[in-house]
Amino acid sequence: MRDRGRERWPRSARTADMSELGSRHRKQVPAQTYAQLSEFFKEPSADFADDVASGRLARFFHEQLRLLGLDPAPCSGLAMEADVGARLRHEYRRLFHGPLPPYVVPVESAYKTWTDDPGCQLPLARRKGFLMGDAAVDMNRRYRQDGICLPDEFSSMPDHISLELEYMSLLSQRGDHDVCREFLTRHLDWLADLAAEVDAMGHGGFYASGARMAQAIVDCARRCAG
Repeated sequence: MRDRGRERWPRSARTADMSELGSRHRKQVPAQTYAQLSEFFKEPSADFADDVASGRLARFFHEQLRLLGLDPAPCSGLAMEADVGARLRHEYRRLFHGPLPPYVVPVESAYKTWTDDPGCQLPLARRKGFLMGDAAVDMNRRYRQDGICLPDEFSSMPDHISLELEYMSLLSQRGDHDVCREFLTRHLDWLADLAAEVDAMGHGGFYASGARMAQAIVDCARRCAG
């Protein structure tokens, strides 16, 4: 949805005013926090692996959780040594790509009833586990309104969690607080189920820690916005 390298936290955080982040304590989750959370649900890049290997990722989230008054314990699961890039890619693909099931599909439509439209008579209308449901339709509408073009690999899953977190980062950066509040209620209310599935399949590993942090931070943002 955007250049993933341009706004990655290690570069921006080196010049960020951390006192400004502290002043937002319990008021608003910074845009860069949502952007960095989205990286847990993308194919790991060399930059991401370097952030993990150097400890920058763990330090960043430890500080963010502290500022939000949240338990920093999940940060302990972000430590990784030796062949970090290869290990991340292997674990990411095992959890989210397969090639054989079971694997996690981190897409909102798959976790919710396909549609709430009472007029829809399709057999899958009231079932879960399918892509391009109501959530996807609404996300496509939002992208069109904002002039956002999605990469081709997300054309069938515009409600992928990485995109939703990046979209929340965009709203936070703009200061669209009313839209942030509405979006948190409508689209990021399924992370507990996602985190539980990643935790079960990841056996409490790196990506399980990332999913638990995403759930905790979004829940905190929802409470603050309420």
